[in-house]
Amino acid sequence: MTVREAEWDDEQRAWAVALLDLEADTCDGCHQPLSETTLREAFEGYDVSDPAVCQGCKALLIEQRREEYATNPNLPAFRFGVRRTWTPHDEE
Repeated sequence: MTVREAEWDDEQRAWAVALLDLEADTCDGCHQPLSETTLREAFEGYDVSDPAVCQGCKALLIEQRREEYATNPNLPAFRFGVRRTWTPHDEE
């Protein structure tokens, strides 16, 4: 008879369940908790800040829009690498 040790202990299972609960309650559009944003009291109770521009995503979009990629039907399967080309002040 083979005895196997449990893959996760009680604490790890509790964290996993908590993460599942959090993900289930998170709106995939605005990432706010659905348990709050769907309440009647929440009607028009949110605003949106000015967007920040992720320079990595911007560079990726520019590359993907180049004609050689943009017209390729396999573009969704391509995986581009994005690397930082500058040094933050705290790493100097």
